[in-house]
Amino acid sequence: MLTAFKSKKEDIEQFKQKIDDLNSKLDKKDNEFQIFLNDLHKELVSTIGQHDIVNNQHAILGKMVGEILKEFKRVEESTINSNEISEEALVKGESLIASSDEMVTLSVDSREAVHAVESLIDTLGDQSRKTSASMNQLSERSKQIEEIVKVISDISSQTNLLALNASIEAARAGEHGKGFSVVADEVRKLAESTKESTADIADLTQKIQEQISKAYEDNINNMNLVSEGIKTSSQTSEQINSLLNIITNVQGEVNELLNFIKHQKVSNEDVIHKFQKTTALFDETNDVLMNHIDESEVVTEKLLEAVDKVKGFQSK
Repeated sequence: MLTAFKSKKEDIEQFKQKIDDLNSKLDKKDNEFQIFLNDLHKELVSTIGQHDIVNNQHAILGKMVGEILKEFKRVEESTINSNEISEEALVKGESLIASSDEMVTLSVDSREAVHAVESLIDTLGDQSRKTSASMNQLSERSKQIEEIVKVISDISSQTNLLALNASIEAARAGEHGKGFSVVADEVRKLAESTKESTADIADLTQKIQEQISKAYEDNINNMNLVSEGIKTSSQTSEQINSLLNIITNVQGEVNELLNFIKHQKVSNEDVIHKFQKTTALFDETNDVLMNHIDESEVVTEKLLEAVDKVKGFQSK
């Protein structure tokens, strides 16, 4: 395009030279010169017309380049905004990963705590079962004591009866039975005391059995609560494991999203770089076109001056 422009300038200079040559020979070849001027005028007019067309095309091209530049800049701004959004999403995603890591740590700690509680509940259950077994044994021992007390009570009753009979027989013996009567009274007193003691022991044993029965029932209730506690802790542990699985899956998805955002960010930066290079190239092209249009206007003015000169020669 610039070569054509330079060529036209050279043509114009040649035309001017021809005009100068013709002026020197004007007296000799007036008719031929007049014809030549007419042809030259037509050629100059045609050249100006072609030059105007080229200038108009350059102007249109410059306008198109300007529109393309605007569109490039708009897309570049949109890409930059997208890159900023990606950067913000990246920061939030990394924050989400950090939060989920904390949740995983808390969940693991909670699971370990639940396992510890579950272990304690199991130990408590074992102790409760052992306590129940001991209470059963104690209840059996109490029953055995009760049986022994009954036997002692029976023996005391029989001893008391025998002592009473001995006292009667001693009274019948008169003076000879007084010593035996004293012994019989002491035996009877001992039998009465033993009977009272066995009654107290029986009453105490009965109360102990009642307390053992109540404690046994309470221990059974505790064992039921322990079973419920074990069941609840197991369910809690399962829920924590499910939560850990969900968090792990979410972390995987977030990591995939972060990788995609990072890749997209790199792509956006590459696109922005290419847009900037392309925009710079179009800016250069636009500057060249504008300079060419300015120079073309100067050439057009010179061509018009040449046409005016030719018209001046034609009118002579």
